[in-house]
Amino acid sequence: MNFGPVKGSPLYIFDNFLADFSLTILAIAYAVIRGNIDALLENTVLLVIAVIGPLGRIISYLCTTYEVKGDHLIVRKGFISKSVQEVPLSSITSVDVSAKVFYRIFGAKKLTVDNGSNLSSTESKISMIFSGKRAEELQKILVSHKKAETGTENVETAVQAAPVAGESYTVRHISPASELLLMGLLKSKGSMFWKLVAAASALYGAASTYLSWIVNTENLTEQAADFFIGLGIGLGRTILVLALIFFILSAAAGAVGSFIRYYNFTVREDEKNIRISYGLLNKKDYVLPKEKISGFNFEQSLFMRFAGKGCLYVYAVGYGEGGASTEEPLLMPFVKREDAYEAVSSFLGCDIGSYEPVRPAKNAAPLFFLTFGSAFFISVTAAAFVVSGMDMAAWLEDVWIFAIFLLMYLAGRWLCYRHTAVSASFDAVSVTSGGYKTKNVFLKMRNVESCEASSSGIKRKLRARNIKIRQFASAGSAVHGVKNVPESVFDMITEKMIY
Repeated sequence: MNFGPVKGSPLYIFDNFLADFSLTILAIAYAVIRGNIDALLENTVLLVIAVIGPLGRIISYLCTTYEVKGDHLIVRKGFISKSVQEVPLSSITSVDVSAKVFYRIFGAKKLTVDNGSNLSSTESKISMIFSGKRAEELQKILVSHKKAETGTENVETAVQAAPVAGESYTVRHISPASELLLMGLLKSKGSMFWKLVAAASALYGAASTYLSWIVNTENLTEQAADFFIGLGIGLGRTILVLALIFFILSAAAGAVGSFIRYYNFTVREDEKNIRISYGLLNKKDYVLPKEKISGFNFEQSLFMRFAGKGCLYVYAVGYGEGGASTEEPLLMPFVKREDAYEAVSSFLGCDIGSYEPVRPAKNAAPLFFLTFGSAFFISVTAAAFVVSGMDMAAWLEDVWIFAIFLLMYLAGRWLCYRHTAVSASFDAVSVTSGGYKTKNVFLKMRNVESCEASSSGIKRKLRARNIKIRQFASAGSAVHGVKNVPESVFDMITEKMIY
């Protein structure tokens, strides 16, 4: 069944609005602030700046067509310099269908196609915007690309047999709103914490620079300092209180963000594909061929472990792979470990719970503490004690907070030692690592491309090695490592690799 050649939706012109129209907006804003629109029309440089972004986008839209012909997706583009891109349908690893609020107003959807050529960059990704019906028609063709999957001899009969819009898919998992809120609340808060700190710093800087006539930031700083001094809690407790405030705010922001992003998270499957859909404002719909999945990752933050839950991620090119994508490759949000392991065993076709893990030897435990972080926290704590005049009263008042951070870091390194483990069979290899946040990675052995072992002088004496496993996957998930494991782990993995 052929498709096209056709142009996409005119909404393509506004797809990257901020990137393509930012100069236009700035040029118009400049003229408005000057109170003279004629200044824009008479200034050749400003006029060129104002029109170059939108004009380029319009030309790109008018000169781009999409076509499915035989077993290939063909994209033709260009006005002066023309190009043709052909992608075999059999190489497609995922089809992402998204519908932002802006698209849904006009009944349009965006399709993003990925294949193996996108492992190292996003330049070869194909993004298309069509009306809803045309997008579903094209998606149906793209997800039915293999003759063997339907037992047919051409694309047309394959498409007739292929499911679309949820037909013939069995619902495997639905995440209720309460679980999504808890997932956002209990996930690791390091990233969100520093984003809030950065946002607060940026707002303060903007207020100091542009709103000084409204907000006297110097007075605010003095008032804030006087407030904490008036509490009489000391520097250490002040830092702790501020950290707690930002942590609570990051937890609340994480819960709300998780609910909005993953609303109505649903996983469906048929014999050959997995279909993942979610989203409140920006609706997403992914179709992943099972044979293109290279592995899984079950992650638990410290708080998630207390709740007995975690997040199961899937490794597949095109699904949450980083770069231009900000999505996480979630497969099952906030599930019990046994349910996650059951799902992984089902997809991998082996019982991962039966693997016997190999853990670091007891004499290798000190290696986990020989890190830059340990040296840094010890140095900072010692320096703070010296600066306090080695006065125990000052220590109890202020410096103790640095000792708390040091103890927390050392506890995290001990947890790294306790959690590290590797196991392997001819079907899959499993790597477990992490301290407060743990990762249990399961990779298909046939997707493992190489295994590397390295060690320093101390590690060689203790017969310990650092292991890196490389798989065929997107750049963000291509390499998985574990440190300070017995040297026998390298042989255990390489003996079972498929050459």
